[in-house]
Amino acid sequence: MAYTIQLIVFDRGDLYTAGFPAFSGVLTNMPPITTLVATTTPKSLTLSYPSAPDPPGTLGLLHVTDPTGPGDFFRSGPITAWPPSPALLQVGTGRVGIPFERIRIPIPPPITINLPGHVAAIVGAATSGMFIPFKLTIQRLKLGSSPTAGAIRARFSGKIWYTTLILPRKTDFSGTVDLTLTPSGDAATPTTFVNVTASNLSLSPDFITPLSTGALAALAPAFSDTLSGPLTTRINSTISDLAASVRMSVPLTPSGLPLFSPAATISVRRIAVVRSGLVVDAVLGELTATPASPPDPAPEPEPEPEARPQLLVRIEPQPEEEVTQTYMVSVRNAADGSPLKDATITITTFTPVIGNTVTASALTDVQGLAALEVTLRSRFRPSSDPTHTGELQRTPPTLLVTKQGFEDFLLKL
Repeated sequence: MAYTIQLIVFDRGDLYTAGFPAFSGVLTNMPPITTLVATTTPKSLTLSYPSAPDPPGTLGLLHVTDPTGPGDFFRSGPITAWPPSPALLQVGTGRVGIPFERIRIPIPPPITINLPGHVAAIVGAATSGMFIPFKLTIQRLKLGSSPTAGAIRARFSGKIWYTTLILPRKTDFSGTVDLTLTPSGDAATPTTFVNVTASNLSLSPDFITPLSTGALAALAPAFSDTLSGPLTTRINSTISDLAASVRMSVPLTPSGLPLFSPAATISVRRIAVVRSGLVVDAVLGELTATPASPPDPAPEPEPEPEARPQLLVRIEPQPEEEVTQTYMVSVRNAADGSPLKDATITITTFTPVIGNTVTASALTDVQGLAALEVTLRSRFRPSSDPTHTGELQRTPPTLLVTKQGFEDFLLKL
């Protein structure tokens, strides 16, 4: 008996132009906890677990890594029902640039760091009791590239509360710390993409020269734990925005449905720090059952002479009024699912209060995709219907797609 998983890669981010590596997949089954490891070959892209039942137990994890990243390739999250063998691991890749401005941590409110008692004791011992810190607040924080390869440098300032012997005091301080981002490596929590660790902490209170190495080594984990939360949230949100683009750029299934469901998970293969921000290689993946062979389709009726082909249009994320966001529109030929270039996308919305018409337009690229940043709003006018005198008539925003030779597509948003 063996359990096999076939990898199917849609390399939209051009991450594997030099060829596929040997991926490694760790299958964890619970309970009892058993861990099985398999490695693909670049030609077969198949993970094979000879000692695993088919399918595995009712609860487990699958973590596939890419040694050329190095980093995560697929993190399943808890799997309660494994698909039977041979299962399909379908992934789509993407590469996104994230400027430092997009991962800026908002201040105010100030970031408060309450130092654990053992940290205060270590720093107090390193300063002979002259400086025993117990709380810090970061009131200014700026992120940029670091002289340390692969790290973000955070420059900060704020206030620090401490005691000198037994006297409580407070003073301003400033400093820097390097934050290194690595793929999470956590298959159980796929919503967290990166880990953040701190190093090279420099902290200068106004009253004293920079602290000793021992004191800084004790304080660094507190900075890492505090800054990693909001920084991880910012990066996670930005990478999540990439998922819609990857989801819409891969081919549709034979039934015309999207290849990836909302259960697909995101993993980070590589994070590079450049002068202006980050470059992230992301992978959207989902473990599914091998589809059954469909029956031979019935012959399609001949189209009427004047009938024009239809457009297959999708918009993500779900349209929402009064929220400014970037909508990704996908346009394909409904007959064969192929992407359509140079289709005209027009979103019509309205200004607040007055309700003047506002339009935003774009042409689709070679993948049949176009992005428009708009704020959707409806327009309300007194009803012209005499049977509804005194009521307001709503005109919703609309999406219009046109392409020469195709039937126009109009959708009320």
